[in-house]
Amino acid sequence: FNNMLTAIVGYARMSGAALPPSHPISDHLQSIMQAADRATKLTRQLLVFSRRQPIEPKVFDLNDLVIDFDKMLRCLLEAEIELVILLATDPVPLKSDPTQMEQVLMNLAINARDSMPDGGKFMIETANVALGAEQASQLGGISPGEYVTLTVSDTGKGMSDEVRPRIFEPFFTTKEIGKGTGLGLATCYGAVKQNGGHIEVLSDPGRG
Repeated sequence: FNNMLTAIVGYARMSGAALPPSHPISDHLQSIMQAADRATKLTRQLLVFSRRQPIEPKVFDLNDLVIDFDKMLRCLLEAEIELVILLATDPVPLKSDPTQMEQVLMNLAINARDSMPDGGKFMIETANVALGAEQASQLGGISPGEYVTLTVSDTGKGMSDEVRPRIFEPFFTTKEIGKGTGLGLATCYGAVKQNGGHIEVLSDPGRG
């Protein structure tokens, strides 16, 4: 599918280069390229969910990633939403693909924002944690050892018992038609699993 998209974009660009910018078809070609770009991003999300997206893991401090992403988060969140960041006092070394972790943080922020149309609080916390064999087995069978936790929370409308078990399903969404693809949380799930971690949700209606 990506190869087909590459051909579509390539032919659209060649056609655009052969026309003067004022030609009426130029706008149509631009729309074709924008649609192909959205389709490429959609494909990338599906690859992440299925854990087939190539990753480039490296060791970095999760605290640094959150700090560097602060400005982007403030742009994503509405002015009525308070951003609270609580970082671990010690370094939080994480071995994963930093680009995927940025995508996880961004998708979680967008979902939190959409659940708080009248404003509220969005909180990010980091911590180091050591998991024993019993704790690790309870978290989806990951291996015991040293881990970091990234916890995000909001004061939004929360989720019902019917919705909560389905939030990581691709294409499942409670948003209005045209407001969401249903891939944001599915992408988070795939990225965390592909990088050897675990993800879970705690939510109740009216409790964020």
